[in-house]
Amino acid sequence: MGRHLTNISLAARSGERVLTNELDLLEELPPFPAYVLPPGAFPGFSAVSTGGSMLGTEGIAMVEYLYRPDYDLRGRMVAVSSTSPADGNELHRESPMWWASGTVRVDEILTGDFPFDAGVVGAVGARYSGEAMAEVEGHPCQLQRWTTIPEHALEDALSVVRVRAPESWVTVWSNSYTVEEVEALVPRLRRVDPDLVKELSSPPGIG
Repeated sequence: MGRHLTNISLAARSGERVLTNELDLLEELPPFPAYVLPPGAFPGFSAVSTGGSMLGTEGIAMVEYLYRPDYDLRGRMVAVSSTSPADGNELHRESPMWWASGTVRVDEILTGDFPFDAGVVGAVGARYSGEAMAEVEGHPCQLQRWTTIPEHALEDALSVVRVRAPESWVTVWSNSYTVEEVEALVPRLRRVDPDLVKELSSPPGIG
């Protein structure tokens, strides 16, 4: 069921920018509403874009902005992924590990294919840590917190916060920050627009 997280992480840690369907996040707007941590909100910006979908649809199903705050390819990492609304809604219907239903208890561990976005999946156990609310650009947004279990398939335990942002599904994850620290980044998210693309592509604004 799709590619595994390690594929995209290895590319990111190697310093490569993964381009699919010729989408360059430093030059082009995503084809659906997407969010990013703008310059000044978090250090170490780089860009990764990925097309395709584990749901079998064509075109760009997700975009991801990557941050390496230590400027060390082996160090800490934060990613902000936006999933196309159609794919996110489909995952909402089909995957209890995409968005936990009201029957999932806090601290309950679910196992299976854990979708990080519409194109990256890890076969892991993940602990559900409950829901909260946050504001994104003045809009109240529901979010859910997850933490993957390190003894499962991935090298690191990951902190994952899923956000139902306006017109988009946004996932903020990290291999090195706590889920509380990742959640604290959510109010800093901004929707990508032409002016923000210019900020992201400007060297003085990166990091």
